Amino acid sequence: MGKFKDTNLSNGSITVEASIIVPIVVMAVTAIVYMSILWFCHSSIHSIINKAAERGAASWRSVSSDINTGKTYLHLMSGGSLYWRLYDKDKEIKLKRIKEHALFDLSRCSIIKPVNIKVDAETREYIIYKKVVVTVESSYKVPAAGLLKIFGFKDTYTIKAKSESIINDSSEFIRNTDFIIDLERELESRYPELRSLAEKSRSVLHNTKQKVKELVN
Repeated sequence: MGKFKDTNLSNGSITVEASIIVPIVVMAVTAIVYMSILWFCHSSIHSIINKAAERGAASWRSVSSDINTGKTYLHLMSGGSLYWRLYDKDKEIKLKRIKEHALFDLSRCSIIKPVNIKVDAETREYIIYKKVVVTVESSYKVPAAGLLKIFGFKDTYTIKAKSESIINDSSEFIRNTDFIIDLERELESRYPELRSLAEKSRSVLHNTKQKVKELVN
């Protein structure tokens, strides 16, 4: 009789332990699988926006350039603008093209569907160069978010990524430089007072250059 009671107690304790351990194991395995998927999403998003920034910068010279190849095809030609480093009238069209390219690739490579995804593209201009900046914010729903709220977790997990690529077009840079020099010469010929100011500026720049060389050497 005592043995029968001990067996029932043993079976009952195993059932209680299993009811506690099995859900924990299932949740742990689910969390590992989901985190692996999120890590894959991290890697995919970074790779996609890197490609979008690089291809956007490579095809920036003309709105008629194909963003996938960087080549300009006759059937895509629709004007374009010279001296886009000084004034780019097609800037918004090019930025929209980069965002659409990134969104298309993101939609194809998603294992899990994001709750919300935001892609933005912009240009940052410096004195002698310009670069394309692409950013992504993609939010994913967290499984069992109601239970995890106890531990301070949110309902969604957001992945943020950013990529930059310098726009490099030597011919356009040379064209703009020649245009500025020609414009300066034209203004100097029409307004003699500008000539003396320009000569003073060139003299200051030359002296500064010489001092920098002396310091370096």
